[in-house]
Amino acid sequence: NSSSKEQTILKGHFHYDRAQLAYLLNDEQRYISPIQRKLLVGSATSSGISFLDFHVKKILSDKLNSLSFHSYLNETKSFYAYLVQEALVDGVLTVEEMNMLDEIAVVLKMDVSMARNILNTEAQKIQKNFINEQMMVFYDLAMADGVMQRDEAKFLVEMNDKFDAQVIHKISVTMEHRKAPLKLNLDTEELFVDMCRMVMKDGVLDNKESDMLMNYIKKHGWEKSKLQPMLAKAMVSQN
Repeated sequence: NSSSKEQTILKGHFHYDRAQLAYLLNDEQRYISPIQRKLLVGSATSSGISFLDFHVKKILSDKLNSLSFHSYLNETKSFYAYLVQEALVDGVLTVEEMNMLDEIAVVLKMDVSMARNILNTEAQKIQKNFINEQMMVFYDLAMADGVMQRDEAKFLVEMNDKFDAQVIHKISVTMEHRKAPLKLNLDTEELFVDMCRMVMKDGVLDNKESDMLMNYIKKHGWEKSKLQPMLAKAMVSQN
């Protein structure tokens, strides 16, 4: 139900599928990730559609009222947030990634403060994920013997408060100096000492707790001999 002029506008964005007797939207394009430098999605032959094209957007909005179309700014913010997630997936924002994200923000014509806010928001989400994962480890340790003691429950609350206090809220400060990578993940050795403190709350290291600690050591590629000194350090910090 389109005029000849409208059909001309839409022709570059749709193809006729004889099997379905319908015009289908070419909605795939090739996108190269600036961070990981690899193909994300898309087809080499498709023309794609740009919701920035006013004529196309108006025609579709008028004739396909059930569809919703995002503004350019929202699309840009979503795309930039995705790139930030890619850069932070390993828990570290390198100086090179800082520079790349700033360069991309300039290309996308994003305000600096807006780009920083997106970076802060995504970084906080990732840090919260690290915290939640670690709190589950502490919880499993506390329940290793099937019962959570009062001291263990109190310790869980203390650890959650400690982690929350370590969340970096102003990444913009680090971005200004750019002298070293920004680490969002938690210190593994410090975590292991805290894990040892948890299991020694009742003064007993049972087999299941020992196995969980050894699995953590193995996961990080440490020597097995690391357990005893860490336990000793944990006992000292308890006093």
